[in-house]
Amino acid sequence: MNANSINHIIERGHCVCGTPIEKETPEYQSLLREKEYLPPQSIGLMIRQFTQSLNSMKNNGDRYVEHVTHTHEDILNLDVQIGETEEHLKVLSEELKGIDSVHALEVEVQKYEGFERECLQKKGANNNQIDALEKRKTKLTTKLSNLAANTKTNRKIQEKIKYVEGVRQWFEDSYNRQSFELREDLEKRVNHYFQEMYHGNRVVEIDDRYRVTLKVKNDIRQDTEIDGSQGLETVKNFAFLAGLADLAEHKKLQDKKNDEGITAVESLPMILDAPFSNTDDTHVSNISRVLPQVSEQLILIVMQKDFTHAETVMSKHIGKKYRFVKKSETHTEIEEVSL
Repeated sequence: MNANSINHIIERGHCVCGTPIEKETPEYQSLLREKEYLPPQSIGLMIRQFTQSLNSMKNNGDRYVEHVTHTHEDILNLDVQIGETEEHLKVLSEELKGIDSVHALEVEVQKYEGFERECLQKKGANNNQIDALEKRKTKLTTKLSNLAANTKTNRKIQEKIKYVEGVRQWFEDSYNRQSFELREDLEKRVNHYFQEMYHGNRVVEIDDRYRVTLKVKNDIRQDTEIDGSQGLETVKNFAFLAGLADLAEHKKLQDKKNDEGITAVESLPMILDAPFSNTDDTHVSNISRVLPQVSEQLILIVMQKDFTHAETVMSKHIGKKYRFVKKSETHTEIEEVSL
């Protein structure tokens, strides 16, 4: 029988023996109590009781440890007091030598001897209490271990949890390591191309969320506080694009070399629309010299006036040129231009 059978009897309204089952009757309550000990409810009940037992034992164990610690401190204090009393008795014994009237000193000696006996009694009582607490702790620890390994299911679940935690930690460590190495490699490549394009004293930094910022060398201020020009932003973006393309090419060649079975992209085309609109002539020349190095196919859509300086640098790399010829507001034709 399981919990579903109990539910069916309650819904039907009478038992297999013919007894009517109505809400709030003793028979109805009895069926509900029986249902708590049948699967699947019984599994949840066992887990809940097991969790409650664990929490209770943990709290009791913490209290016992705290009590044992305080008791141990009391014993140490008593040992110190006993030692001090014994030293004082030795001093008094020396003072008694050669004194005719020693009544007062004898009274003081008896007082300290009584105090010493009291300390010894407290120490013995505390030792007995510590022994009792240690035995109780051992008993609770044994009971806790028995509960934890009570069923094969619990043992298997605990073992699977350990495996899953280990695999999760392995993946997390591997991901974090590879992510850090990839970001560090990308930042190095981006800075390489940025220095080729930019004529100044700035560097590129990429944080763990791949946000790109510019900073002055040996200065903690961000570049946006110094120069917020669109041209500088364009150079930074080109450097990031070049570094990213270079990293992708490197990974492609590395995958082929390692023969990892990954189908690598055979070419990395790059299409740029109005790339030189916000840059000065020097930066246009620098960018035009770098871009053909990182892309196997480069397609630029530019105004003729913006392409003047770029064409001088890129002329040996140009394979085709096309012109957009506007016929109307809704119709434009593309014509090839001879080189």
